Amino acid sequence: SASPSLVGAWIHYCSQDGINLDQSSPLIQGGVIENNASEGIYCQNRSSPQILGNAIRNNGSDGVRLYGTSTTVDQNCRAVMQGNALYGNRSGYALQAYNYYQPATVLINARSNWWGTADPVVIASQIWDYADRTSDSPFVDFGNWLGAQGGVATGGRSAYGVITNSTTWRASDSPIWVLGPTTVASNAVVAVDPGVRVEVMGNW
Repeated sequence: SASPSLVGAWIHYCSQDGINLDQSSPLIQGGVIENNASEGIYCQNRSSPQILGNAIRNNGSDGVRLYGTSTTVDQNCRAVMQGNALYGNRSGYALQAYNYYQPATVLINARSNWWGTADPVVIASQIWDYADRTSDSPFVDFGNWLGAQGGVATGGRSAYGVITNSTTWRASDSPIWVLGPTTVASNAVVAVDPGVRVEVMGNW
């Protein structure tokens, strides 16, 4: 259950995961996690690390796997992932999240990362989340992705899940990226100003 800081670490060629977290919420920042046999980073059992500014690449399975441990009690992992480069992870996803308790209520902040591409449809295909399986996977907000490794974040605003408060999508917010199944609650209104572009990233 320790939560150390791993800053500037080079973690490579491990026989299993590069980093395996169990009830641990460290800061993992500015490192290179590559060429490990399984996951680059494996999180389980309420681990909620800050994963910031790392290169997570060329691992044997997922770049990052978030495993909630239980669908009947809250053992959810709530990682924050920003400024990373995730690409080339060979037999899995850049990010996979599953086995969560009440997954529709959980949002993983994975904004402003480089996913090896600037195409949002391709990025979405590299992330396993609520859009892939509603029964046990949470929402992943991958909005404002980087246009290149270390590059500038894409503009716009993300939409996903249940919108419970009335809001207005303005031209200054455009484009609106609908990243997963989205529902407007019965007591809420979403107003869309003229000129707003809405991009839907899948078929739900």
